[in-house]
Amino acid sequence: MDSSGVSFSVLMVTYNSATYLREAIESVLKLDYDNYELVICDDNSKDESWEIINSYNDPHIVKHRNTTNLGEYNNRNNAINRAKGDYIIFIDGDDMIHPHALQYLSAIVVKYPQCAMLLGHGVDPKTFEPVVISPENFYRYEYLDKGVFAKSFVNLLLKRSAVIEVGTFDDTRIKMGDKYIQYKVGLKYKSLVIGAGFAHWRLRPGQASEFVTNAFKYTADNNRIVIPLLDAPVNITEAEREQARVSLYRQYIGFLLRQLAHLRFTKVLDLYRAQPIPARYFKLLFSRRTPDYFSVHPELDPLKGALA
Repeated sequence: MDSSGVSFSVLMVTYNSATYLREAIESVLKLDYDNYELVICDDNSKDESWEIINSYNDPHIVKHRNTTNLGEYNNRNNAINRAKGDYIIFIDGDDMIHPHALQYLSAIVVKYPQCAMLLGHGVDPKTFEPVVISPENFYRYEYLDKGVFAKSFVNLLLKRSAVIEVGTFDDTRIKMGDKYIQYKVGLKYKSLVIGAGFAHWRLRPGQASEFVTNAFKYTADNNRIVIPLLDAPVNITEAEREQARVSLYRQYIGFLLRQLAHLRFTKVLDLYRAQPIPARYFKLLFSRRTPDYFSVHPELDPLKGALA
């Protein structure tokens, strides 16, 4: 396939986004690649967001306004369901995409059609060249090593068919949806790590990214993502899977103990009741931490570095 045959859906979810919305829309309309649609789903904003959206009549734009406020991830699902492109990227109402992003990404996905997710890492000698990550190694990076996630939500490109296959954002209690969707896709399909970023995101008060600063909410949300997926059907050994459980529960127990040391008894009890720890893992209190997987097995590390 010629790269110009790759179609993209740029998905923009907005809610009271008027301050930066024109910049976000204009950045998409300045793309030097034509085979894309900009799907804007406004979540019943109370400011001028919808008026700004309606002021554009570009043929690339598909507009929709929810009659009631759905919440962030129901609205993202709404945008996904309206999309028609081969690949989707989220550029929200306060983000900006680089003008050459889709031209660059189209060439990449043509060369690596087996990959359902592109993870932009920014400048990194380990990803001087694109690196394919199998579901097995995605599991090892996330549960047994330092992780392989995209630098931010806007530097994440997803094959639309794969997102639909894994069920989109089907647990809307989860606030860290970028992490959730990367786990779901990465544990089922091959991913591609690239040493580039292709968009810019703003950090503003009230964003989901601020959520991570609340330790209890972050831990509860993280557990909702990673505990159920411990048993994802990837081709790893049972010893590796058990080590993943050990690593996860050790971190969780350590967090609870640190909070108890600060006398946060009620919050610790509420969290533990919601997300209990199997009794056999309490022995981890007296065990030594296992080294990162790829520091023990460097010969197996796909990211050992083109410039190493």
